[in-house]
Amino acid sequence: MKDKNIDVSLVRRSIIYRPVDGVFLRRQTGKIAVHINKTGYLIIKVGKEAYKAHRLAYVIMTGKQPDVIDHINQNKTDNRWVNLRSVSKRINCCNNSRKISATGIRGVHLNKYGRYVVQLSITTSGIRKYRYFGVYDDVELASLVASEVLDKYHEVPKCL
Repeated sequence: MKDKNIDVSLVRRSIIYRPVDGVFLRRQTGKIAVHINKTGYLIIKVGKEAYKAHRLAYVIMTGKQPDVIDHINQNKTDNRWVNLRSVSKRINCCNNSRKISATGIRGVHLNKYGRYVVQLSITTSGIRKYRYFGVYDDVELASLVASEVLDKYHEVPKCL
């Protein structure tokens, strides 16, 4: 699948993108232009090349070649313009549901004693280490501490 050097004019001549609902239509037929690949992304064929739909949305809306496109709500099939953003690979990796514990709060997990532990992976001077930020009886306090740590150490914009 080709991700670099998308032909903007060819895409705009071939595809209609509706930014409000994230739907892609073939310009000639008016039919839905996507299918889902084995990894769950929407794919659109333009000419002889297949592209991920979120990358085409970015090209159509901005006219620029995207580097990394992030689905803010982490839903690979939600290609509404308000749900897409161009980010660095680092930020895209931070917006990953696998890093959220069973508490639903990133960096906070429940220990075997029923207390909330705040522990996060922090990168400083190019070295990544897990750092411990305390144990709390109250989930709201643990959440606040985790949020403060994330704000200090990560350049992650707030997600929806």
